[in-house]
Amino acid sequence: MDTMDTLVKPQVATDLDTLDKPQMATDLPKLARFLSSLPPLVAAVVWDVLNSQITAKTVALADKVTDEEWAKYEVVRIVGACNPKYFRAEEAQVLVWEMME
Repeated sequence: MDTMDTLVKPQVATDLDTLDKPQMATDLPKLARFLSSLPPLVAAVVWDVLNSQITAKTVALADKVTDEEWAKYEVVRIVGACNPKYFRAEEAQVLVWEMME
């Protein structure tokens, strides 16, 4: 047995690993339609969530949405209240996938 075999820890599946994710790479028209249906700031936040690129600028964008958009889009509230350093994009991505259905 190789030494590397003994050092590798087995991966434990989580609920996020078992979710059916949209095939965004093969269904770009659907993704484009979805993003274009959102208000501009919400679309920018959602794009960053999908790309796991949550930064302080993303949080600032989320904070600038209207009160109506803040109330309507849970993903915006999550991003607006997060610390980008510790943010787990997978949890917010689940919300986006549900919005796309």
